[in-house]
Amino acid sequence: MKRKAILIAATLVATAAFSGQYTLAQPQDDYYSGGYGDNNYQQDYFADPNDNLYANYAARQQDKAVGGGRFGWTKLLIAGISGYVAGAKIHTARLTKNNTNMPKLRFKRNQRVVCHMGSNQWSKGTVAKLWAEQEKGYWVPYQVKLDDGKMIFAPTDNDMTIRAA
Repeated sequence: MKRKAILIAATLVATAAFSGQYTLAQPQDDYYSGGYGDNNYQQDYFADPNDNLYANYAARQQDKAVGGGRFGWTKLLIAGISGYVAGAKIHTARLTKNNTNMPKLRFKRNQRVVCHMGSNQWSKGTVAKLWAEQEKGYWVPYQVKLDDGKMIFAPTDNDMTIRAA
């Protein structure tokens, strides 16, 4: 097997060495001026230096490699938007999963309640919002709109703070 591979390699090298004179490109003047009639073919073919099939193909491949080409920016924009939407869906699903372990509240939105206002004073109102954000990052169970128009927060869900009316 090794002998056969060496023989094939030697044959290829010898063939390349002896046939090299036939594979060299000929200068343009010698090729077209040697008895081929008039030079119309040469003039027609070489009229536009940019009219080259390989050059056009190479230019398109270069444009594609650097991000250009047909629809390059469009593809990039679509991929970016798709990634944003997919990420938003994933994170939204994570948030709803995490919210399922929040404690169940006793009162519903628009339910009538009485709230402890301090020094044994209670005021009537309606639950306006569940799990309201009192300050940035500080969430309380209820936001209540009192009958006098004030908006207050009930910081805990127990009978000492808020009761059914």
